Amino acid sequence: MQKKDFYSFEPYIIQHFEKAKNQYGFSRNDHFYKISILYMIAHVLYRNRKFESAEEYLVELNKGMQDHKGSHLKLFHSKYILLLAAVKCYQGHLNQAVLILEESHANEAALFTAHDKIKLLINLSIYYFQKEEHRKAFRTANSIGHTDKWYEKNLGKEWVFKKNLMEILLQIEAGNDDIALSRIRWFEKTYGALFTQPLYSRAKIFLHLIKIMIKDPEKFKSQETKDQIEQNLTVIPEEQEDLQAMAFYAWLKSKVLKSNYYEVLLNTVKPEVIR
Repeated sequence: MQKKDFYSFEPYIIQHFEKAKNQYGFSRNDHFYKISILYMIAHVLYRNRKFESAEEYLVELNKGMQDHKGSHLKLFHSKYILLLAAVKCYQGHLNQAVLILEESHANEAALFTAHDKIKLLINLSIYYFQKEEHRKAFRTANSIGHTDKWYEKNLGKEWVFKKNLMEILLQIEAGNDDIALSRIRWFEKTYGALFTQPLYSRAKIFLHLIKIMIKDPEKFKSQETKDQIEQNLTVIPEEQEDLQAMAFYAWLKSKVLKSNYYEVLLNTVKPEVIR
């Protein structure tokens, strides 16, 4: 979807789906399209931070996947599991998100493609990181074992970004600042040309502030740095925000605030989750 314009797409797809369901219904011949649209709606609602509504459509999707003897179960199950875990995470149920992925990885391997198994492990690593279980996060990330070129070819650039940013943060949490700085230099050299694109422009600011955090801790604690993080990284406009990127930016915010990372993430993405 161009410019990740999930916000404007949401009412359009929901209106047309509900109209089709109520006026005409879905036959067995329409079953694939029905569950495809259900997944799409749930994903759009998740991206727009309407997590409770997303879960409602995921419940309907799960029921739909069982219909007609589970004729499309294998095609959609892994997508459903990955999205359900993400929704649970941002609802404030991080332990449930981890359990969903752990159990799926252990017991449902046959329902996951090779690519989706890797996505599961990357997301599980991120959830461990949010729980501050850094050793588990590091072991899980290292268990995947593919090159960046493979990631980009098979999963896309966003997953390469996610994986490499995760590695940098894990090195910092392990106290390996020199390794983290080396990884940042490599990252900037390899992907520097992408930083001019809107989708990746904030990553440049993010990496610059991480370098300040490592090299000049006093400057990092300053109000100027707090303002930069708030204005350039974690302020969420009403639409077109990249929710996945917020998981990384909120980590930096938690460092400057000296607060629990997961709580900062929830308060940043959806302030009403924590009261």
